[in-house]
Amino acid sequence: MSSFSEWMRDNLLNSWQGLITQDIDWLVFDNNLESFVILEEKNSENAKVNIGQAIIFKFLNEFLLLQDIITFKGSYLVYALGNGNIYINPKLERDGNKWRYKVKNLEQPLNIENFKEFICINLEQLKNAYYRDWWNPIVNELVHNLYDCSGNPPDFPTRTERTGYRGTNLCNICSNMKKIDWIFVNYCTGYFILLEEKTYSNGNYQPNQHERDLISRIDRIFCESNAVNLESKIVRNPRSNSLYQYIGYYLLEFDNTTPGNSQNIWLNHEHISIEDLNNFLNLNSQDSLEIAERYRRDWW
Repeated sequence: MSSFSEWMRDNLLNSWQGLITQDIDWLVFDNNLESFVILEEKNSENAKVNIGQAIIFKFLNEFLLLQDIITFKGSYLVYALGNGNIYINPKLERDGNKWRYKVKNLEQPLNIENFKEFICINLEQLKNAYYRDWWNPIVNELVHNLYDCSGNPPDFPTRTERTGYRGTNLCNICSNMKKIDWIFVNYCTGYFILLEEKTYSNGNYQPNQHERDLISRIDRIFCESNAVNLESKIVRNPRSNSLYQYIGYYLLEFDNTTPGNSQNIWLNHEHISIEDLNNFLNLNSQDSLEIAERYRRDWW
């Protein structure tokens, strides 16, 4: 049975044409909801980081620092291994066009209880001990591999997306944590969205009250960052120089496993055609913006 991940790689623009898609593993607020971090979780010491991920986290880190609704303490690369060892922002080594952590570096690991103390309670301590811009060496060395958004894009296929195949060792370790199914970023236009995906749905999905509160908080944070960025014009893609613009947090539902094999597709609880959905998700035109505005609402 095909998945939404496979469908979008067959039907949408790919990363060589300007569209980068991935999940946001965890957006975690401290117990007092006064500060938050983003975690990118890796479950294996062999898990790699590519240029697309590095671009996303560079952008998120710079973008979210613009707002002051809730203090942002940074983005962290977390290797949470099956043996219980946890490494935060370990040193990465280059492996071809990807980078990965090498256990032979013998950095002192945390256990889950130590980690929970940092993540759920002491985010300032976490920042002081572990924060660094781990994405910058990757971006600086590999950003030239991306399409510069002029002329015709290179004709390279999109790699297989493994988001749907990967588990987690960090689920529910804190009371205020939210996984975001997808972030779509078109680095040629600068437009980006957050997206929740629901399969076998009926168009009426509603999150529980706690999740609703977190989604509302996340949307406000991104809206405030966007307002500041549109005025200051600071946070741009390093390859295209396009200004990043947040155009909303959306709920995509369909009644089978993909939009392509579903009879009904809903965006924010309203029916949408497959043609408009493709146009919207590519985030590459004025049509994309108009469709976004037509469907944008507080669906939660």
